[in-house]
Amino acid sequence: GDIAEVARGIAADGWPRIAVPRTSRAVHIKDAGEIVSRHYVRLSLADTPGSLAAAAGVFGDHGVSIQAALQKSMPEERKGFATVVVMTHQAAQSDLDAALAALSRLPCCGAPPCRLGIED
Repeated sequence: GDIAEVARGIAADGWPRIAVPRTSRAVHIKDAGEIVSRHYVRLSLADTPGSLAAAAGVFGDHGVSIQAALQKSMPEERKGFATVVVMTHQAAQSDLDAALAALSRLPCCGAPPCRLGIED
């Protein structure tokens, strides 16, 4: 099949030949900030009253809605902090980027937030 054809092309002259469909329509490539999807976000927050509320407020201030959240206490070496994993509803990447930048500046944030996009 296709894999064998690519392999033959590589063996013949070192370059596989892959057909790329052409179109006469104009193609718009979105800026990364325009991409809308759900995300997983991992936060390290101080395990104190109000930390989760502060983080949730930042998401809301940037138009990012939280679909679900899970909080777990950290192991002994990170005592005093909790890991919070948030799943968002659909949000523009630019809005989430702004929210993550603001979250990292919170006094209760113990480490830079980590994000993983979800492709539905």
